[in-house]
Parts: sequence; C-alpha cells; structure tokens
Amino acid sequence: MPRRVSTWQVTSCFIFCRRYRNQDNVLWLPSDDNFAQSKSDAALRIAPSGQHYRGSRIANTVAERGGSTPFNLLPVAAGGGAAANNTHPASTPYDVAAWWVKYLLPDKGVLMDCFAGSGSMLLAGLDYGASKVIGIDKYKKYLKIAEKRLCE
Repeated sequence: MPRRVSTWQVTSCFIFCRRYRNQDNVLWLPSDDNFAQSKSDAALRIAPSGQHYRGSRIANTVAERGGSTPFNLLPVAAGGGAAANNTHPASTPYDVAAWWVKYLLPDKGVLMDCFAGSGSMLLAGLDYGASKVIGIDKYKKYLKIAEKRLCE
C-alpha cells in the first residue's frame, strides 16, 4: 500500500486537537520486585506536594489496568538513527515520536505535524497506523529531508 504524504510550506499553523488518549498503547509494567513491595505497602504516605497516597492502592490500580503510564521520563537515547544523518539542528528521536504517536493517534487517524522538520513524527505516524500524515514546516530544505525519509 503506498504511503500518502503531504508536505506544505507555511509560516505559521494553528492546530485544534480533540482530546484522544490511548493509554493502553503506552503502559509500563513494574518489575516483579517493585510490584510486590508496592502491593504490601499499606502505609499512608504524604508526598512533598501534600498529596496523600498508599503504595498498595497504586499497585492494585496498576494490576487492574495492566501497567501504568510513564510519569515524566522516557528512557530514549538522544540522537542516532536515520535522523542523525540529516542537517536538521533539532531532530526528534524516532522512539520519542513513536511514543507520542502511540499515545495520541487514533487507529487510522490523520497526523498533522506543523513543525515537521526532518519527519520523525510523520514516519512514526505511518509506522503506527496513520491513514495519512501531513507535514508543515517553515523551511523548504527540511521538508525535503522529511520527504526523502518518508519515501525510503
């Protein structure tokens, strides 16, 4: 099936996005040791923010859902891969783009990246079920890089 790719050159872009989230695609599973420790931790804890929680309650929720969503850290190597061979000064690592696509893009959805750059997000979108991707960037030279990556 041929990939449908659109690239546009514009100076600005506004996106209005619906609030679709698919947490099932990005769940993390705790290690057995951490899960067992959390499951047995029934003590009431108070976080520095003042929030109260019990480790056992969190562990039960993780078990019910089949994992937890990552908090604020994605362990992804910076640089490397096909994007490292282009001349874009700030290419997004493919693994980061793939994580966001799995989390935010509905199955057979349309992905629009208004800062397409070297095309990492567009490539991840096509790899993870986008029916169409639309790339927009201010600079034509970066759109050519994205187009080349998508056509490989």
